[in-house]
Amino acid sequence: MISKKELIGVVCGVCDFYKKTDEQLECGALKIIRILIEKGKLNMEDLSFAAEKISAIKK
Repeated sequence: MISKKELIGVVCGVCDFYKKTDEQLECGALKIIRILIEKGKLNMEDLSFAAEKISAIKK
């Protein structure tokens, strides 16, 4: 199981709207991704691949 901290690190780390604060707000995308992971439709490898692609585009 992927921890909330890991999920936020990968998903939110590439989001232009993410602001690291003490308050742990979750956007709809993060909630949807969590459900897909729980159902076995996505895994950490998929998320890391997508995050790398997004990071490369931002450069």
